[in-house]
Amino acid sequence: MTDHQTGAAPAPTAQLGELVRAAAAATGMPRATVNLFDGDRQRQVGSHGFTDADTPLADSICAQVTGAAADVYAFTDLAEEPGFTGNPWVDGRSARVRGYASAPLVVGGSTIGTLCVFDEQPRALSLEQCDRLVELAGDVTGLVSPPA
Repeated sequence: MTDHQTGAAPAPTAQLGELVRAAAAATGMPRATVNLFDGDRQRQVGSHGFTDADTPLADSICAQVTGAAADVYAFTDLAEEPGFTGNPWVDGRSARVRGYASAPLVVGGSTIGTLCVFDEQPRALSLEQCDRLVELAGDVTGLVSPPA
C-alpha cells in the first residue's frame, strides 16, 4: 500500500526513527524530521526533538526550498533570510526555526519530501555534516520509496 499523493510506501517506524535520530546527531541539531509532501499538506512521518505536526504545504520551509538543483539546503539563520521572515515556522506562530538544513527525498526524479534538521538558535553546518545529511536522506528514501 502506498500514499495516494506522494506514492511513498509506509516506512518501518523503528528504522525511520533511527535515521531521524542519526540526522540530528550527525548535524548537531536538536530537532529532525522526515517530511512527505501530500497534495497541499506536509506530513511529518518521523521526528526527533519535537512532536510531529502536519502543516499546509504553503507554510512549509522544506517545500519552499526544495526544487532548486541542490543536494542539501542549509541556512545559518532563517530569521535573517528575507524569504522566510513571514513564515510561521520562523516568526513564532508555529515555531522559531533559525538554523535549518534539509536534503530532498527523490523518487523517480520527483521530490516527495525531505529529511530536515533544525534549531531555534542560529547554526551553521560543515560540508561533512551536509554530506552526512544527504547520505541519510538516501537511506530514508529507500524506506519510503514505493516497491518496484
